[in-house]
Order: sequence, then C-alpha cells, then structure tokens
Amino acid sequence: MKPLTLMMCSITYAQRAEEVLAAAGYHIHIDHNPDPEGCRYLVRVSGGDPDEALHLLAEQGVKVRKVIREDEE
Repeated sequence: MKPLTLMMCSITYAQRAEEVLAAAGYHIHIDHNPDPEGCRYLVRVSGGDPDEALHLLAEQGVKVRKVIREDEE
C-alpha cells in the first residue's frame, strides 16, 4: 500500500480513525498539520488497502476532511 494521509479537523476524529484502523491491522501515525490554513491533524496510514481503510472509516462514521494519496503529491 502506498501511504495515505487523512486530514482531520479534530483530535477526536483523528483518535477515532486511529482506533478503527489499528484494530483492522493498519499502521497509524497522528501528526499536527503545519499548515495553519488546513485542518489541525494529519493521520498517516500504511500497511493495508487504502480504499478499504476509507471504507472502514465511513462505516464507523469517522469524518475525513481530505484524503491525500502519496502518488498524488
């Protein structure tokens, strides 16, 4: 899997994403977003299928503000 970065606007959603995805076997790292104009938290996801990760989050009602795929940067 190419790493996936998710922009989250609250620590609550970032932590919920971490909980859901870690339980499914993904590797997660939460960072503060250095861009003051963007959302406050970045959740970096690796270790599995990116589309499945997004599906799992949607199923659990975890709101993702923006998805950044490494191949799009």
